[in-house]
Amino acid sequence: MLIDLIPTTTNVVDEKLIDKWNSLKPLLESKYILKTNTIDGSLAIKYKHDFEGLLIEHGIEPEYFYPHMLVNDILSSRDYDGSIFNLIILQTDKLSYYLELFKN
Repeated sequence: MLIDLIPTTTNVVDEKLIDKWNSLKPLLESKYILKTNTIDGSLAIKYKHDFEGLLIEHGIEPEYFYPHMLVNDILSSRDYDGSIFNLIILQTDKLSYYLELFKN
């Protein structure tokens, strides 16, 4: 299965890191959700096929794009079709902790 590397301009996520984030999906979904932001229709349409842009709009740093895509059930930024109106936001302090573990 091919997965877009995220973000493509800086390549902060590789296949090994994707596998590590994937292994944490149940934990991210059960313990590390900070909030759920409601996306209005015009914003959803603005970022249709640009989920990364939607994440940037909500202040998410590129190194945390993939875990946010994971919990929002998006496989690729282009897969976002504008139909998700509730954006799950994760606790970045917890993501930072795991990112440091993954890098070592």
